[in-house]
Amino acid sequence: MPEPLNRRQAVGLGAVVVAGWAVAQVLRRTAPIGRDVGPTADLILTSGNSPEQGPADATLRVAVFTDYRCPACRHAFHALEEAVERDGKVRVIYKDWPIFGPPSERAASIALACAEQGIYPAIYRQLMTDSRIIDDDMLRDAVTSAGGDWQRATTWLALHAEVVAARLRANGQEAYSICLTGTPAILPDVCWRWERSRQVTLNGCLRGRERTADDPGGCKHDRTPCRKKLVSRHRQDRRSRLETIKRRSSEVILLSCISQ
Repeated sequence: MPEPLNRRQAVGLGAVVVAGWAVAQVLRRTAPIGRDVGPTADLILTSGNSPEQGPADATLRVAVFTDYRCPACRHAFHALEEAVERDGKVRVIYKDWPIFGPPSERAASIALACAEQGIYPAIYRQLMTDSRIIDDDMLRDAVTSAGGDWQRATTWLALHAEVVAARLRANGQEAYSICLTGTPAILPDVCWRWERSRQVTLNGCLRGRERTADDPGGCKHDRTPCRKKLVSRHRQDRRSRLETIKRRSSEVILLSCISQ
């Protein structure tokens, strides 16, 4: 049997334990307050594998992660739609992320199937504004109201079910890769690193973009550098429309990034 520790050994062991605890506390307090998701965000915004709407020369691109059964998504939809329409230079990338169960998955699958008919934005709006329980009758009405062909959509979906399922899984993986914990969330191409446990609104994002134009060294609202290449040579002309977006969409949650 090993001999029991004497007093000197016990004191030395205790000192090591205390020192280890102290170092751990220092490391925890000096750890970065956020997580840099820049490379991942770039891939999400430029992959081209999701439905999009907006001008090709847009000066702001946003990826929208939503679920058709999410009450907060429905609430945010109207504010975002109005802000985008008034701005005129925003390109929206739609990321269906069905986290509310099978009805959400069915609705998202039908919406993606309708992209083949060129009516995805219209069906997206129909599903976000229809308050009925999601079933095939409701989805059929939504597709028809959006100008689509229900039979064509369901036939296409039957032939490409695996592709659609893979796209939905990929959307979920993308959401988790940038620390999203739920819907709604909108990823802008402005600043990628957010403070831990902090929700950022469209107002904050646009304030950050304006601050980047004035001070290329960084954005004070998230304490981290912004991508300098996003500073437009026409920044003065953009200020008035940025103010309009800020007034019209202050309720839209952009990103809630919880660093683990």
